[in-house]
Amino acid sequence: MTIKTLIDEKLALMEEKKDHDSASRALKERIEEKDHEIMAALEDAGIDQARAGDTTVFIQHTTVPQVTDWDAFFEFIYTNRALHLLERRPAVRSWREEFDGGNLLPGTEPFEKITLGKRTT
Repeated sequence: MTIKTLIDEKLALMEEKKDHDSASRALKERIEEKDHEIMAALEDAGIDQARAGDTTVFIQHTTVPQVTDWDAFFEFIYTNRALHLLERRPAVRSWREEFDGGNLLPGTEPFEKITLGKRTT
């Protein structure tokens, strides 16, 4: 198999994936719309759950954070050493800027991730 053939096959697979991703996004949107329709129907009926065959659906309330003032939130984290309020993942671009500037941040080390790049003309 030639390199050109391998590249052409990869491009074909990427196009196929793009089609599947688009279809998947469309299905996700339709599912979310159906969820809203079901919740509205439950609310209209004055109930918070319903059963259809072996499946029960119910309205579930979950409290999640919505940051309205990032400066105040980060100030609280900094002042109270409340790093547990953040998810653990370094920001790659910011870390790379520090590293490229000669600053290896404590507790980190560079890792060379090897991938295959693609450019289309």
